[in-house]
Amino acid sequence: MTSTSIGKALPGLFVALLLSVCFAQDKQTPKPSNVPPSNPQLTAIEGRLAAIEGKVEPVGLDARLGKLEDAIRGLKPTPLLVTLLPSFIALLSGLAGVFIGGWNAERLQAKKAEQDLAASEKQAKRELGKAVVEFEIKQLSVLYGPLRALLGQSEALYREMNNVLIGRDSKRFQMIEKTGEQPQFQIREASGQWVRFRAVLHIPEVYGKGFGVEAYFDEIVAIGSEMVKIIKQEAGYARAEETDLMVVFGRYLAHFAVLKAIHDAAKQAAVPQAPAPQGTPVVMHAPIVNPSAAFPDTIHSLINQGFDAITKDVRDWRQRAAA
Repeated sequence: MTSTSIGKALPGLFVALLLSVCFAQDKQTPKPSNVPPSNPQLTAIEGRLAAIEGKVEPVGLDARLGKLEDAIRGLKPTPLLVTLLPSFIALLSGLAGVFIGGWNAERLQAKKAEQDLAASEKQAKRELGKAVVEFEIKQLSVLYGPLRALLGQSEALYREMNNVLIGRDSKRFQMIEKTGEQPQFQIREASGQWVRFRAVLHIPEVYGKGFGVEAYFDEIVAIGSEMVKIIKQEAGYARAEETDLMVVFGRYLAHFAVLKAIHDAAKQAAVPQAPAPQGTPVVMHAPIVNPSAAFPDTIHSLINQGFDAITKDVRDWRQRAAA
């Protein structure tokens, strides 16, 4: 109800209130029994008051209920989006939680898989390194180590033999020092020219000739036999990086075949023979030797090089494994 309506209704309300008071007093005051019948004028006034009351707007509880009904009818319907928005937000939150949880789980799983792969690769590398080291140790034990030791022993015997010959005849034998190279043992040939002493060429010049070097040559040849056996059986353990070593092995096998033949002939010639019948000519056939059959010096450097490289690999691997 607006203020204008209230203003219009005030006179009627005042009249109604006045009549109510009068009616209450009238009920409280006893009427004399001799009251005349209803006055026609009074009846007309009451009818008019009733008409006025019918025009007056209701007040009190009914008016308030009316206002509430008007307010309810005036409410606008809530949009569907506003109604569904909380549920939609909850749904999105749930989906986001599922997505984030799945992404985290997938990320953790991927990280674990990556860690497992790295661990597997590390283990595989460790196993591979272990296998390589075991193979290198085998190389040292069956090829490079034995050959290195035998070559060192043969070299020591050879140098000792050189010293014996120089001590016996310094005019025919000498040692020449060369910068950056191994000392070179030389023999003076019948022509007076000094040349490098080669066992395959000069054994007949010294073996059984009273120099006392026969035992040295016998041992050198025995060592050569051991080297030949190792090379034939274990050459497959040569390092792949040393392609020249296989060529040198072939040269050494050829050298030893000639050396052994020369040694056997010199040894046989040194043994006293029964005198031949009178008049029988004695002919000595010395083996024909090509200088290319001389001892291949590079075998020393190649074996030492391979031995040192393998030893370093094994040492480095053990340090990494212990770290």
